[in-house]
Amino acid sequence: MCYQIAEWSQRYEVSIKGREPRNGEELRAGPLSFIRLKVYGHKQGTGYRRLASVSGDRLMEVFGIFCKLLEISGNQQRENRGKIFNEKDTPASIDDIAFILGISGEKVGFAMEKLCEVGWVIPLNPGDSGESGTLLELNTTQHNSTQLNSSCCCYGNAAVNGDGSGMTTTTDLVLDEWGKLPLPEEKKHPKEAERMVIERAISNLMLDTEEPIHEGMIIEAIGNYKQALKLPKSQTYKHKLFPFLTKHIKKYVSYNFDIEHHDGSQYGAGGKSIKSHVEQLKIEGILK
Repeated sequence: MCYQIAEWSQRYEVSIKGREPRNGEELRAGPLSFIRLKVYGHKQGTGYRRLASVSGDRLMEVFGIFCKLLEISGNQQRENRGKIFNEKDTPASIDDIAFILGISGEKVGFAMEKLCEVGWVIPLNPGDSGESGTLLELNTTQHNSTQLNSSCCCYGNAAVNGDGSGMTTTTDLVLDEWGKLPLPEEKKHPKEAERMVIERAISNLMLDTEEPIHEGMIIEAIGNYKQALKLPKSQTYKHKLFPFLTKHIKKYVSYNFDIEHHDGSQYGAGGKSIKSHVEQLKIEGILK
């Protein structure tokens, strides 16, 4: 069994210059002394709020364990970073992680279940080494052993709800979130005939070998899109779901999303940035 941190390279990796890698910048070869962790300040992201919704009053416990997983993953050679290995450089089990952190296996099992559910951690089959690896078929009843609840395994396929009461797919979750957006009805609710191409678009995003966008990331991107649409002077185009998934989603994924770019109040006549214009006037000495 192998666990991997989702989007390790985009979110947490550090270049040899001690910063976010840019334009193919070389990465540090040995273990990292520190990682990147985005500062959200007083405005927590959609992903964090989703983790809160599934973790309940154990949120801080789960988030704290995730941060320690980042440290464990960062303490690897370049080729292994992003994966969670034990002190013997082999894939870490729940018991291994519990031993390293000095906490119970129940706490680690619960945290991994919730982290998988929101897409922050990816369980891979033995031998799979990349983010496009095959997800494990996980136990549906136990979360205090080395197996996890299958509610975290919705990688485009049907998954049994935690109480075993039915089936929910990633497409269902995406359509549900999309239906909450402030869009015209004809754009908010895709026709049944469109479902197949939407499912295919979601599958393509998740199985992309270069930049996979997993379930939690898709939901998070839709949440960011919602924030942009709700700005008082939003200049965000109102898309239908299929073109959003195939052409526009990447700019709404959290590591790319900048809400200021969607705020029409930031721009003056001709589409020029007011902030940039003021800064230029200061440089020219016109303003102080």
